[in-house]
Amino acid sequence: MARRDAWEIGFHFESGDKQLNRYLLIGFRQHLFEIKDTLGESFEAEMWDKGWTKIYEVIPATGYTPVHQAQIGRRMAEVITCLHPIFVDLRSLAASVKR
Repeated sequence: MARRDAWEIGFHFESGDKQLNRYLLIGFRQHLFEIKDTLGESFEAEMWDKGWTKIYEVIPATGYTPVHQAQIGRRMAEVITCLHPIFVDLRSLAASVKR
């Protein structure tokens, strides 16, 4: 695979439980319009490797300057603020089903 000069920011679901990974993907896809409204059209939710899934965006790496690092940090905070509550709800629902 070719190396990209970019950052991938989001959630990667890498559980050994492929059904859980797929469940989280489906759950996030149900919120994708809201997520894109909040974070922008660059966010995608898709299958990945080994039964893993992810919701993410790719941001070009424009160097490792303090300014760029601060921008990435702010973006990560925005992403966490948006995605984490959805994850908590989905994970709680998944846990209640598995009991």
